[in-house]
Amino acid sequence: MHDTLEVNTNVLGVKGLCRIELYDAKTGELLESQEGYNFVSPFFANQIFKQVQKFIFGSGIPNGGIELPGNTNTLDGMLRYLVLTDSTMTESPTTEANIPGNVIGWSNRVSYAGGSAVEGSCNIVESFGSESLLHWVFDFPTNCANGTINSICWAYAYPETLTNYNIVGKATASNWTWIGKCARTYVWVIAGDGYYWGYQYSGTVYTLYKIDPTSFQEIASYVLPNPPWANRGVVSGGYFYYVGQSGTGQIYKLNLSTMTYVTSTTGLGYNAGYVYSVHCTDGTYLFLSCQTANSYNCARIRMSDLTLMETKVFTTYLNTLFYVGGVLYAMSGVSSTTGGTYTVNWTAGTVTVANTFSGEYMSAFSDGTNTFTFYTISQWATAGSGQSLTYIATIAGPPTNIKNYNLMARKLLGSPIVKTSAKTMKIIYEFTLS
Repeated sequence: MHDTLEVNTNVLGVKGLCRIELYDAKTGELLESQEGYNFVSPFFANQIFKQVQKFIFGSGIPNGGIELPGNTNTLDGMLRYLVLTDSTMTESPTTEANIPGNVIGWSNRVSYAGGSAVEGSCNIVESFGSESLLHWVFDFPTNCANGTINSICWAYAYPETLTNYNIVGKATASNWTWIGKCARTYVWVIAGDGYYWGYQYSGTVYTLYKIDPTSFQEIASYVLPNPPWANRGVVSGGYFYYVGQSGTGQIYKLNLSTMTYVTSTTGLGYNAGYVYSVHCTDGTYLFLSCQTANSYNCARIRMSDLTLMETKVFTTYLNTLFYVGGVLYAMSGVSSTTGGTYTVNWTAGTVTVANTFSGEYMSAFSDGTNTFTFYTISQWATAGSGQSLTYIATIAGPPTNIKNYNLMARKLLGSPIVKTSAKTMKIIYEFTLS
């Protein structure tokens, strides 16, 4: 009884007709239009089936052990965002799972009147529904979604993956694989010595938890004699390296077997109210980062004796350093709305932009081979009590394409639509329900 149940999208009896219209902003004249049928992703059908089954089970057996949302937000999230991308990738209805390309514009299913350069608005007045038809209308003004549009998609927000999912708010890689749910919420998670390590504190007790990489259960815990100041550290060779709360930026090297530690003789101190944090290692050196008023100071520390080798000043905000496949990378968040992924040349003290994105930056970490991220997810138990858990995802290679989201439906346009500030745009999306 271990066969996988395949759910064919044809069973849903759903197809979508997408129409995109460009208008002259001054005269209102229709300049260009295209329409065609999209495909509905098999991922959509499978998730619908899964959630319906969970609701049925949970309503019949309230204490059945399945974590259910307290309302219908799970199903509601499956067509949360209309997304416009530049992707010209050939449609592959049976295999596509993520939205391809870079986001040109998007819209939630609500009316929006702000000044965003990417967010459009659902036209509530012109949208309507019946038993057999859902008619969605979205408007994009002159300042919004300017660029070359090749694909129109529906994106997915799903509480078992992410909550408060913002289509431009989370940086992802081209391939996420969610690999585990931890036993509790952690302030941060790292990988090292073949395990995951989660940090949490309660009052004045600061604990590092050792997490089994297969079961995701805690197999050991270490009460830290000196609590970490910053948001991460490094576990390597049986030691936990981190910056303490001494106020002078001392680095601690804690032996996890004997719970004894040594302290660096030189503290790195503060910069504009911030303190250094240990981010990653190449096996010989630790790499640290510290924010200043308009840049990021970084430091390289010899692991064997905690000797400060050198510091570097990068004019780019290097929020998170991580080392994977012999290359030093960084995630950067310039502000709350822009960021990117960078390849770091430590010797030259320079960075090369791998990509850019809109939205808050992601905190990535690595075990030297794979790249990971983690999210704290709010879950609702069967009884309705709130839970907060940590999920870990593995990413195929370093983050290089951060514009992919779980796909519900996509239409590849017959030819590109070029939206400019001289044009407004309307997108009509109809789902016919047979």
